[in-house]
Amino acid sequence: MKSVSVPVCITLFGRSSSGLKRSDVNIVHHQPFSKGQIEAIRRHAEKNDWIGPVVVVGIETGLRLGDAVTLKWSSVDLGFIDHKCRKTKHYSLIPISPKLRGVPLKLKRSGAYVLQH
Repeated sequence: MKSVSVPVCITLFGRSSSGLKRSDVNIVHHQPFSKGQIEAIRRHAEKNDWIGPVVVVGIETGLRLGDAVTLKWSSVDLGFIDHKCRKTKHYSLIPISPKLRGVPLKLKRSGAYVLQH
């Protein structure tokens, strides 16, 4: 049996997008990161001025990568991020945590987007 890591929803209806039948696949369930692992990722990422802010925004807001990198300054106001998710089109009002509050202060406001290089 081939061991493949695939989302469960892909294999529920016969064939997956890779052409494998469900009986051909050993589904591997992933566990979320622990708090210690998340802090280790954050500490390591913060050493890099380019990826650090992206990782912190992702961890602190739960935004998908595409939403994080297209976050506009106009969405950040009064301790909240007012955001429309690109995938679901739903709006979210995300409180700016103390760890997230430091990120925009480190970034130069030189354009429309918060995370730009």
